[in-house]
Order: sequence, then structure tokens, then C-alpha cells
Amino acid sequence: MSEGSNNFVQLIDGNGKFTEGLNTFLKENDIINRGLNYNILSVFGPQSSGKSTLLNMLFSTKFPTMNSHSGRYQVTLGACMARASNTKDKEILLMDLEGTDSKERGEENMSFERKISLFALAISEVLLVNMWMQDIGRYNAANYSLLKTVFELNLQLFQKDKTSKTLLLFVIRDHIRSMTDISTLREQILKDIEKIWNSLMKPKQFENSQVTDFFDFEFTSLPHKELQGELFVTEVNEMRSRFICDDEENYKNYLFKPIYKKSVPIDGFEHYANGIWQVIIENKDLDIPTQKEMLAMYRCDEISSILFKDFEKHLNEWQEQIKIKTIITRLGSQAKQIIDVLIKQFKEQTQLYVPEVVERKCKEFQDHMISEIKILYVEQLGHLRTKAVEAFRKHLYAAIQTRIDQGEVIEDFTNTTKQIHNTIVQGLFLEIAQKARYPGLDEEFDYKQTLDLLLDELNVITDEYRQKQVELIVKIQLDDMKEDIREEITNLIDKPEDDLWKKLRKYLKDKVHQEEELLKGALKGFEVSDISKYSTRIYSFAKSSIIAKVKEATSFLSLRLNNRFEELFKRDANGMPRAWQRLDQIKEDYKIARQKAIQMLDIFFLCRLESEALDNIHLHIPDLDDVNRISEFSFPTEEEIRSSLKHVITLEKQTSSAKEKLMKELLKDVSLGSAKTPRTPSKEEGSGIHEETSHHQEEHGVKEEEEETIDTRNEMSIFTENLIMNESACERSYEQFIMRTETIYSEAQRAQILAEQNRSNIPWWIYILLVVLGWDEITSFLKNPFYILVGLLIASYFFSAYIKSKMNEIIQDPNTHPTLALALQFILNKLNGMQHLSAVDGLTTSGAAIQNVVRGVNKNSSPSTPSTPSTDDSVFKTNDTSIGTARNRASVKKFKLKSVDLTDLKDDLE
Repeated sequence: MSEGSNNFVQLIDGNGKFTEGLNTFLKENDIINRGLNYNILSVFGPQSSGKSTLLNMLFSTKFPTMNSHSGRYQVTLGACMARASNTKDKEILLMDLEGTDSKERGEENMSFERKISLFALAISEVLLVNMWMQDIGRYNAANYSLLKTVFELNLQLFQKDKTSKTLLLFVIRDHIRSMTDISTLREQILKDIEKIWNSLMKPKQFENSQVTDFFDFEFTSLPHKELQGELFVTEVNEMRSRFICDDEENYKNYLFKPIYKKSVPIDGFEHYANGIWQVIIENKDLDIPTQKEMLAMYRCDEISSILFKDFEKHLNEWQEQIKIKTIITRLGSQAKQIIDVLIKQFKEQTQLYVPEVVERKCKEFQDHMISEIKILYVEQLGHLRTKAVEAFRKHLYAAIQTRIDQGEVIEDFTNTTKQIHNTIVQGLFLEIAQKARYPGLDEEFDYKQTLDLLLDELNVITDEYRQKQVELIVKIQLDDMKEDIREEITNLIDKPEDDLWKKLRKYLKDKVHQEEELLKGALKGFEVSDISKYSTRIYSFAKSSIIAKVKEATSFLSLRLNNRFEELFKRDANGMPRAWQRLDQIKEDYKIARQKAIQMLDIFFLCRLESEALDNIHLHIPDLDDVNRISEFSFPTEEEIRSSLKHVITLEKQTSSAKEKLMKELLKDVSLGSAKTPRTPSKEEGSGIHEETSHHQEEHGVKEEEEETIDTRNEMSIFTENLIMNESACERSYEQFIMRTETIYSEAQRAQILAEQNRSNIPWWIYILLVVLGWDEITSFLKNPFYILVGLLIASYFFSAYIKSKMNEIIQDPNTHPTLALALQFILNKLNGMQHLSAVDGLTTSGAAIQNVVRGVNKNSSPSTPSTPSTDDSVFKTNDTSIGTARNRASVKKFKLKSVDLTDLKDDLE
């Protein structure tokens, strides 16, 4: 070995001995300290095909080459290694291999070829396959037989961990491009390699692997070196650029990608390569079989091919049946009978050949046929699964969907679905799948994966129908809850007190809890234990129902304010009409009634369900006793609103900050868990990283938007969201109220003045004079029965008309005659039902109208009497009965299905 960068070292000599000069070579070329920063390329191909010449021209090495004037002969023996010298990447180690199919090796050439080729494949990142264009399509000349053996043994010996891939670079020499383009040759070579790979005896863990799992393929071609010398040199120079990576633009065509790295430090490479070579030379599978064994293998392959054609006839018949989705119940048993016959024929025809070879080939032949049956079995399982899903959906639809469409809830939903589910899985799928397996090969003919897919699909369908039922129950409950709320809060809203919103908040909380408990009970039969996802819906629906009822009341707020004022002004604490004796009494009652009535505007202008802090926000209602201050009515100021809601915003920000902190910690853990060893990315990987980065940016962008959304929810936005009446509406209602109350007050004053003016005192003696002067007429009337009867009839008629008019007034407004209304309530309590009222002469009102009268009496029995503040526990005590009865949801229809008929299900599948 001489000095200099163009030296080469004999790695393996012609006798197959691994030399010990590699480390010295690496030290002399200053490579020993490069660590993992190096690449290895080997060249593989027929003898005298120009391998050494190509390496010398590509990398300026000085591998010995053949003198064509001296004839065709062997030059390179074993394996030689050199270092590239004319590329910027000086850490490329090149290995020139002995050519295949040499006459010098004679009969032993195949064994050594296999060993040296497998060695190159095991240690190289890029294996350059040098081949002539005219050899493509030839089995031996193109080294396909050698590749098959090398691939097979590479899987057995060096791919247990599958840690890296190898690039096979096919260089097609003497390519006449006008005849066949490179893409056609590439497609042909790939198809040949695919056939070779499919015919390999693979280890169990790689049975379903593809050749691309272990190798990548690149193709290039070169013109004839002698006939097209200049073009040859030009294209060799272009080819050299693929081994250099100056920038990202060159990376796409760069051949030494990180995925091909063997991850062996350069200072330990000699020991690593020596170990690989020892494993290879000690492996007996690389030895050439004897002539008898070769003959036995040939005849066994030939006989098995002939017999397999008979097997293919049955195989095609089964394929046609499965193609039209016909289920072959006993596929495995039928196949075993045919395979047993063919194996018997195979053994009879090969009994004179080497027994070991015959036994091995017989097993291969049997495994081949069984593998074809397994493919059919798996395909049939797919059809069976599809049919099972269709049958399940069909019968589940017939049993349940029609009931759902009618708005009915299935009481035994779980039992019904389980019955159909078990019928499909146990009685049909498993029964047929087990019968169709190949006898004795239950593990190989495993249906568990297909069964898992079937169970997943059936569960998805079941969940769909379960969700429909649950949604129906929730809808019914929400509808009933809406009606309950409207009935239960009517009294509170009709007669609002200062603590109205406090009572409504407690009512909302209790109502939601009550509805959640009811929903839990209703969903027990549907295997739904967690109703948390429905709690928000219940709360939102209940809240919106309360707000809707409040807004409904505020739609006529001006009228309600006037009615409230008249009620307080015209009636005393007992609900009786006021009889004023002096004008100053009217003024005093007017002030009190107007100040109390206007408070209703402050109660209703803002919804205070969301937070107690909203209770601190009020309208500025002046003292109406002072005429000069009436115009001082105003909306709450922004400063007051922010001060009242400040702690609400603070609490929200603290909650948001805690969530943000938790999210950052989770993202940090994910980032640490996904960290990898830095390496130069490929273009595809680079784009993936870019996409991942973009994805993270999008996530952060969404997060920032959420933060902005949270920040924009300030005190004023909370106030605006809960506002029922805006400032202009409040001012308009206030002004109308002031004008209307002043009008009523003026009318009351005028009526009192007129009453005082028209009031006259009749002297007592006038009554005595009337009796004395009319005594004769009185006695004559009382002595005549006819006059008495006519008088009674006339009096009865006028009395009946009076009673009817009063009843109509009470029905329209119970407050007009509270005494008569209370009397009517007493009568109703004594009667057993409203139907008895129809028998009372003169009472023609309906039951609903009577109930309105009674409700009005209950409401107004003591309108002005200060009520004792009720505790939270008794806010809705009067409504407990109505709540309880409302829960008897008669609108939910339930039914039970009868047992499922299995006959129709079996007919669907068989």
C-alpha cells in the first residue's frame, strides 16, 4: 500500500481472508476521528463490466482496471477500499468488489459471489449495481439469482432490528436511449425485483413485508464509453454531483441520506466489518448445493408447479364465489381435502430424489397452497363482516327506528340491542368464521382482527341509536321543564319583590339539580352513567326559559307599572277601595304608591341570573316627592358598573390564567416527549417539519384568539349581555309612568272635590213625612198579593242582572270587587268540582275563568301588606306540589320489544 490520498487497501483478499490494514489506512487518510461523519459506497456487477473504471472516473481513485487490449480477464480480487478524492465530501469510502460470473473462480464462483455481495449489502449505505443494458430481462446475466439469495440471507442475518435501509443505485451501461427510455427500464427492473422478493423464504416477522421496507431504488444510465466518449464523461460528472450536498437545492438528488446510515463510528468500523464477514463465511446457507440437490430442487419445483395448476382450478372457483360475496361455510375443510390429495401426489412423484430436499419443498408447496386459502379466508371474512353489519343495521332499524320516529322511548333498549348484537356475533359470524377455518391451523386462520372491526362497527351503530333515544328523552324533558318553569315562576314575576333575582337564582340552581337527577334516572336503561355533557344544556335551557318569561313580562312593563300604581294607590292594605275624606290623604297615598311602583322598573331592566354582583347595579330613581328632582332619573354609570363587576372579571382572569398555565405544561411535556436526535432532514421531512411548525403556530394562534376573546369580556360586556331594557327604553317607561300617575292623581283630586260639593245632608223629619203621606199606598200594596208577586219578580230580575254584571267584572279583574271574589272562593271550596257551578243560576262562566278569579283572589288578598321575608328554603314552597306532579311525564311513551327472531338474520347471511 503506497502513500497518498489515492491509495486503496485490500479489505478481503482473493481467498476470502479479512485483512487487518483498514485502521492503518483510515489513520493515514485522516478519517479515523470522523466519528459518524462518513459514507460508504460499494459497486456490484459482472466481471469486466467497467466497475473499477466507473469508480475511478467518479471519485479519482486508482483501483486497478483491465487492459482491454490484453483480453478479458479478472482484475479485482475480493474487496478493495479507497477514499474519494475529487469531491468536496472527502469522507466517502469506496469498496470495489470482485466481479460476478468469472471464469477464474470456476465452479466455486457462486459461493464466493454470494458471500462478497452479501457483505457489501450489509455494510454499505449505497450499493451501485453496474449492469449492461442488453442483460436486462436475463435472469443470470442480470444477477437476479444472486440478488434473490442475497436478499433472503440479508433478512435472516442482518435485518432483525430493521434499523436502517440501503439504497440500490442501478447504473445501466451502454444505454441506447433511442431504443428504450430509462423509465421503461426502471419499471421492468422494479417488477423483476418485486417478483424476486415475493418468492423469498422470509422470516416470520417479515412475512408481510415489502422490498421497499428495506431498500430504496434509484436508476441512472450511461452511454457507451468508447462510442460516445465525451457524453460519457459529461454524464459521469453529472452523476458525481449526486454524491455532494452543498445546499438545500442539491439535497433532493443527494444519495447519502441519513436514513441509510449504519450508525457505526469510523474507529470501530474494522471490527464491525470483520464481524459481519465472519458471520457470512460461517453460514452454511451460502454454500453451493450438490448436483443431486439441485436436481431434486428443480424437479420438486417443476412437479409442484404442475400440481398447483390443478389446485388453481378450485382456487378460481372459490374466488368467483367470494367475488360475488357468496359465503363458503366450509372453505377450509374443502381446501384441506384437495391439498391432501395434491401433497400425496407430490410425494409419490418425488420419492426417488433427495429426501431432505423433497421434504423441504413439500412443505413449501403445502404452505404456498395454504397461503392462497388464507387470502381467500381473509377476503371472505371481510364480506361476512359487511353482511353482518348490514343485517344488524336492518333489524335494529326495524325494531327501534320506527318507534323513535313516533317519539317513543324504548324501555328495554339495552336488552334489545344486546339480543340482536349477540345473535349477529355469536350465532352467525363466529359460527361461520370457525367453520370456514383450515383444520388444525386455528392460529394462522385467525379471525380476531376482523371480529374486533365488526364489534367496533356494531358498537358505533348501537351508539347512534342510543344517542337518538337519549336525545329524544332530553328533548321531552327540556320541553316539559320549559312549561314547568313558566308555571312555577309566574307568581314571582307577576308580583315582583326586591329579592326577585335572588329567588330566581336559587330556583335555577335547584331546578337544574332536580332535572339532572331526573335525567339520570331516565337514562339508566341506556348505559349512560355520565350526564355531565347534558348538564350544560339543561342549565342553558332553564336559564333561557326564565329569561324569556321575564322578557315576556317586561314587554308590557309600562302597563304593569300603571296597574301596580293603581293597585297601591286606590286600595288599602286589605285590598278594599280607598274612601278619602281629605285631599291631603290622597296626596300622601299618591307619593307612597308612586315610589313603590317605580321600583319594578329597577327590578326588570337588568337580568341578574348570572352573578350576585349584578344585584349591586341599580337605576338612579329620584325621590318622587320632590318635583324638582323627578327629572334626575338616570342609567347606572360606567364607573358604577365596573366597580360592581370588578371581582367577576378578576375571577375569570384567574381561571383563564390557571388553564393557560396547565396548557403550557402539557405542551412542554409533549415537546420533550417528541424530541429526536438532530440530523439533516430530507426535503420531505423538511416539509413535514414546516407543516408541523405551521400546525403549532395555528394552535398558538387559536390560543391567542381565545385569550383575546377572554380579555374582551370586560365589565361592560357582562352588563350589556344581561341588559333587558336599554337606557332609552328605561327613560321612556319612566316618563310614561310619571305622566300616567300624575293624570290618575289629578282625576282622584277632581273626583274628591266633586264628591264634597255634591254631598248633601237630608233632614230626619223628611223620612217621617214620607211615611205619613204614603201610608195609604203602603197598606194597599201589602194587602194585595198580586202587587207583592209582581214586585218580587221585578226585584228578582234586577238583582239577577246585578249579580251577572258583578261576576263579569270579577272575571275580568278580581281586584274590582275583592269581597265578592272572596265569597266566590268560599263557594268554590264548598263545592266538589267546578262542574257544579254550572247548576247555579246565572253563573255561565267556564272553569278556566273561575280558576282565574280564584288565582286573582290569592294574588291580591293583601297586596299592600308588607310580607315577611322568606328564607331561601321556602322560596318555592307553594310550588313543590306542581313541580312533583310535572315530573309524571305522561308524554314519554315506553314499550318493550319481543324476543328477536333469528331466522331472518340467518337468512340475511347464509
